[in-house]
Amino acid sequence: MDTNKEDMKSHENRAVPKSLGPTQVALGSRRTFLGWATVCFWILLICFSWLGAISKRFFQNPDQISVRGFVLEAEVEVTFDEDRIKETSPGSGDIDTDEGDAKPEALSDGKRHALVVFLHVHKAGGSSACSAARYNDEVSSRGNCNTAGKAVSQGSAERLSDLYDQLIASRGMTFIASEWMLSDTLPKRSDVTYVTMLRNPLGRTESHYAMAMGQAQQRMKRDGAKWRCRYANGIPSEKELASQDEDLEIASRARIYFAQTTPDNWQTRALCGPPCAPIPFGKLTEEHLNLAKRRLADDYDVVGILEHFNETMRLMHKHRHWEKEAEEVLGRHKGTHHGGLSVLERVEQEASSEPHLLEFAKWFHATNQFDIELYNLGLELFHAQARARGVAVDLRPDVSLDFESPTHGITTSSELRSMLANFVEENKCGTQCCSGRCGPIGFYWYRTAENLNMVPARKGCTSRARPAAQNSGETSS
Repeated sequence: MDTNKEDMKSHENRAVPKSLGPTQVALGSRRTFLGWATVCFWILLICFSWLGAISKRFFQNPDQISVRGFVLEAEVEVTFDEDRIKETSPGSGDIDTDEGDAKPEALSDGKRHALVVFLHVHKAGGSSACSAARYNDEVSSRGNCNTAGKAVSQGSAERLSDLYDQLIASRGMTFIASEWMLSDTLPKRSDVTYVTMLRNPLGRTESHYAMAMGQAQQRMKRDGAKWRCRYANGIPSEKELASQDEDLEIASRARIYFAQTTPDNWQTRALCGPPCAPIPFGKLTEEHLNLAKRRLADDYDVVGILEHFNETMRLMHKHRHWEKEAEEVLGRHKGTHHGGLSVLERVEQEASSEPHLLEFAKWFHATNQFDIELYNLGLELFHAQARARGVAVDLRPDVSLDFESPTHGITTSSELRSMLANFVEENKCGTQCCSGRCGPIGFYWYRTAENLNMVPARKGCTSRARPAAQNSGETSS
């Protein structure tokens, strides 16, 4: 018995050295436990992340992916009938790293190009084209297919070609878009096709206005001083914008403000590319227009027209060997109409007694003279491409460069151009928005160009720098 007691004491002495007390032993055990717990936590985190990525990549239902609303002709907004994802701001980010898009099966034939590069002109049906592409099993990022974003807006043909290879090889992309402009040095490759879609410039400008001023109204409602400081002088107040549907005076004045603080000839600038980015408001020339026309005719295998959306989808069906017809795409959407007479129709009814209300329509024409010419060329190219692929089109007539008012006759193209030139001279327009600040959508345009070092950086803005008097809604720029 004594021997056993001695052995136990000897064992205790070996297990617990005399230099360590009970508290120190407990601390040591706790550290050991925490160390192993930390290791286990990181192992579990890595495993769950790995399993999540696999399930997202291989078990996601493509039909559950949806995009924000987009506008078809006659101002019909159509949206996916499934759950919608959060809208992303245009032009954000150079490369979309979302890996959530499932890869389709291998192409059934070898005739299709490996990659579509789509120039998405704002409010010209780009979201429609993107959703139709995805529905036809094209692989792209979510939202408006802006996988490459601003990365395709400038750079050498070699750099862009490397980018295409990266998107095809590493992510299996077949459809990418830029919602701004494409580089003027596009690589010519047999496995890459370029596509765009144009819209009647007058309808596009009205749609652009509705989107931009709606966003501005919400921003000013949250923080009016901040946003009035950032926008060009003269923007109507949040309360005025909220009442413009009932007050044609405000509706007309707000549209003049928009026309005078947004880069003119938006589609021409987008097609022309970087050479037109630094050109101030109202100072594009025939040379710039001709460059945009040449690029439209030479670089783009498909030139779609929003007013011929169904025929454009049939053309893409032929060009890309899509298996799902345009009618199937449209059948998956539900439309909502903005309702009521258009602002121009309502103004026409009131113009006999208040002719000044028609000024905004003249400004829409004056700031889209080159866009109208470009659009009319787009109609010709679209018609020829459709005919060559056996797609029947009852082509719409060209858009007139003159402003024709049923109540006040014709304002000729030369008169409209003189009106714009006089405004540019009087206001000493030196930026793409004329003044040092832009209207709501011009703000986005300039910021994008600024980030790409295509235009000079603007000075900072503080809300104290602007007087509150600009709530009056004056249209000075």
